Amino acid sequence: MTSCRKWYRYCPQIVSAGVAGLVMATALAVTSLAAQAPTRDWRPSDRMIVGDFSTITSVATASDRIYATSPDQLLIRQAQFREWEGTVDPPTPDLLRGVFVSLADPLDNSLWLARPDAWIHYEPNLRLWTSGAAP
Repeated sequence: MTSCRKWYRYCPQIVSAGVAGLVMATALAVTSLAAQAPTRDWRPSDRMIVGDFSTITSVATASDRIYATSPDQLLIRQAQFREWEGTVDPPTPDLLRGVFVSLADPLDNSLWLARPDAWIHYEPNLRLWTSGAAP
């Protein structure tokens, strides 16, 4: 006995579940592709490469900034805006090695750092580094 009726006429639930599954799979594929899109909408100020800050050698606070140093970089946070200003690389890679104390200057909010053999001064508004030998 042969019937001319299609099988889907007997089970509309199977067909609707199959269509729903196909729609869900398509939606997931489209959103996963959108999530992998390049991040061209990020501003350069939102991008930052942070080095190894597992060792903090000194911390200083000014009226508008918080400074933290590691052996390789300086990290600055602007507390009043609740945002990170970013990391600052010194002009020479070994300049911050050996820093054991830091002090924020209350006059211009610059940063003074001390090493056993030298002093370092950083002016964040000018992004200027100066250093000298300790007496």
